[in-house]
Amino acid sequence: MFIGQMPNVTVSTGREAVFTCIIDNVYNFKVAFLRVDTQTILAIDDTVITRSARVTVRHSIDKDERLSTGQRKTWQLYLKEVTPADAGGYMCQLNNFEPMVSQVAYLHVTVPPDILVNESSSDLAIKEGGNATLKCSAIGYPEPNITWRREDYQPIDMNQSVGVVEGSILNLVGVHRRQMAAYLCIASNGIPPPVSKRILLRVEFAPAVTSHQREVFQRLGEPLKLHCQCHSWPQGYTSWTYESNRLPSEKAAVDYRPQAGLIATDMYLNIADMQPQDKGNYTCHCSNIHGTANWTISVEVVAMDAVQQRRMAHSSWSAEHEEDEHENLENEDEFSSPPPETTTTRQTTIVQLSTTDTTTRKTIDANYRVTQETKRSDDDPPFLRQQKKASNKAGLPTSLTSKASANISSLFLLLLLITSLIDNQHPLA
Repeated sequence: MFIGQMPNVTVSTGREAVFTCIIDNVYNFKVAFLRVDTQTILAIDDTVITRSARVTVRHSIDKDERLSTGQRKTWQLYLKEVTPADAGGYMCQLNNFEPMVSQVAYLHVTVPPDILVNESSSDLAIKEGGNATLKCSAIGYPEPNITWRREDYQPIDMNQSVGVVEGSILNLVGVHRRQMAAYLCIASNGIPPPVSKRILLRVEFAPAVTSHQREVFQRLGEPLKLHCQCHSWPQGYTSWTYESNRLPSEKAAVDYRPQAGLIATDMYLNIADMQPQDKGNYTCHCSNIHGTANWTISVEVVAMDAVQQRRMAHSSWSAEHEEDEHENLENEDEFSSPPPETTTTRQTTIVQLSTTDTTTRKTIDANYRVTQETKRSDDDPPFLRQQKKASNKAGLPTSLTSKASANISSLFLLLLLITSLIDNQHPLA
């Protein structure tokens, strides 16, 4: 007779299922395994009847003093690489019994979820204000649970904003452009891995153009950048016009930059150097199959203010002044060289008196500096002359100053004498 009930078996697809049947006092009776739904005999005793290579059978005898025979037999049916088609009832039967004695156990094959693509929605485009229905079908065992969420993790905007929606169908009523996104249908049943399908919802709407600029004032000679942004789907055709005429390419540089979501497009217009003829109305245009929109920016050209004009004038004057100083330095270098002499005799005299001439030049330079300082002192205001007098009182004694003046005068007289001698000895031709 049977000892206990043959247990049910649950395995994942692709694994091995084992049915165990324990019997006492078998004697000469045979043990058979059958498939209940098809009444197919799989094995009798140690012999496999079915032609499937996936089926094997084994038995063992164990001692058990609690039993009347003192032993028991354990029969096991092995089914390898199970599939969902193998699920169902399996019978362990003792032949030659009247009535027939048997036990039935059930095989449950778990199947990871799988989404039926052909029975689920694909990418969808709908005009703003319409209704959208997204459907997702999945199979698996146990039956999968289906949830919806946005790919960007933003709330799903229905009657109220929710993060996750359960059910195989997602209904969106009166869709708005903000609901345009990729939606994920996720199927899970506790058997890894869960699966998902991405469904992209596009909401079509007419263009809308915005800008932070309405009136722009720009100075002459400075660059100008205008900016508009177009929101539309499908992506709009964009352009710029100047005074209702198409903008020539040589007038300004135009740059169109679609954003990551392809819903918004930035439109830039760049003018490198503003001129009086550049003032006027600049309009950015955006259009698609649902409509057209534009934005006009008024541009005024203003002259430089007084501060800028003074800066420009000062800059020009500084540049001219630096050029004049450069020319004066070059002229001084030219005139600093002594003129060439015409006679050999005078050249010889200059060579002989080179030492005296050097001393004389130094004396003249020193006398010239003293004279210039005296003149500047006379031109000083009274309070400055008083400060200088006080400084002189605190400095060298008056006697030393007088001696220095006497020495300078003597050197000057010596210079005049030498010059007179030279002219007498070698009169100019």
